[in-house]
Amino acid sequence: MAPGGRVINLSIVNRTPRATCPGMVVQERGRGASATLLLAVAEATTKSRAQACETIAAAIQGAHKGGSTAVTTMLMEGIQEAHRALLGGNSQALGREPVAAGITCAFLKGPQALLAQAGPGLAYCLSGGELSSSGPDLGGEASPSNALGIARNIHIHLTRYELEPGDTLLLATSPLAPLVSEAPLRKLLAAEMETAAQGLFRLVRDVSNFAAILYRHGAP
Repeated sequence: MAPGGRVINLSIVNRTPRATCPGMVVQERGRGASATLLLAVAEATTKSRAQACETIAAAIQGAHKGGSTAVTTMLMEGIQEAHRALLGGNSQALGREPVAAGITCAFLKGPQALLAQAGPGLAYCLSGGELSSSGPDLGGEASPSNALGIARNIHIHLTRYELEPGDTLLLATSPLAPLVSEAPLRKLLAAEMETAAQGLFRLVRDVSNFAAILYRHGAP
């Protein structure tokens, strides 16, 4: 049970199902009304994706631990720090494929949810039976013009939600996009959490690498 709701992780690493993977963050801070929850999934396009995703996760976690009172600033600084680290690594990786990466993260405090995304990644919110999606690269393919580690200046896409009990967030890496359309995904996210997680796995079980976090607000 996370602050304010329930979380289920799902990942596939080199075609092997796992509970977690490099670049996945589920981090709680505080208690009671001041409790916060940081969720994040990262993805990268190269063979060194694990290291790249861990670099992103470390930057996001570091920003969260910093305790900034400005949530938007905290998330943007974490993403920018990850971008600078990947840029630096790419500048020294002569002769190797540069890392192009994406991050999708959510900061939750009570019913307030702030999503921050850059590069490839997916985010969905099911609220009151209506499914909405957000993100800069929802087509399922990396956008070099805004990928972490590649773009000169990245654009960080921000979305805010006021969650009601039973609302569901899904953060996922981009391989999911071509595998499911809106109506089936809406039905899947409306199911019980375990059922939703199982249905999600059935969709992506043939994918080589995948990560997702399901969050249901107010769930016991």
